[in-house]
Amino acid sequence: MKTIQVSKKFNVKSEELWSVISSKENLNLFHPFCKSNVALNWPGKDSIDELTYLNGRTYRREFYNWVEGKGYDLLISYGKIKSSVKWRIKSLEDSSQLTIKLNPQFKLSKNKFLNSILSKIIIPILLKSYLKHVLNGLNFYLISNKIVKPNQFGKHIWFS
Repeated sequence: MKTIQVSKKFNVKSEELWSVISSKENLNLFHPFCKSNVALNWPGKDSIDELTYLNGRTYRREFYNWVEGKGYDLLISYGKIKSSVKWRIKSLEDSSQLTIKLNPQFKLSKNKFLNSILSKIIIPILLKSYLKHVLNGLNFYLISNKIVKPNQFGKHIWFS
């Protein structure tokens, strides 16, 4: 399945952006589909946390690469559903940019034709929408310093 990538510019310096995304249980602040985010081991490489979505499913995030001030790489999983995710900050003149790359590593169907349609069309659309909601939540939090409400930017068929 192809990698899904979404980037967003933020009107804060990269240090402030890093401070938020690297903080313990940070998804509780800005993730619009997060019911709870609980750290089991934090911070740095080998961090582990659990993200329970509004739909009640709990995913485990295992961080295997941590680049201080720049980003991290993690594996998120729920049963047989797994994806590798990379978060990267780019410093701009008076702002910063965050790029999230998500590489799904799962199949939703044993039917090759259906799986092809799902993996080339449906899944990328839904995951791109999901990542945009997450970045919109982060932007809202950075601007207002207010915690994002559930489904604040609209519902998601998988995670709401």
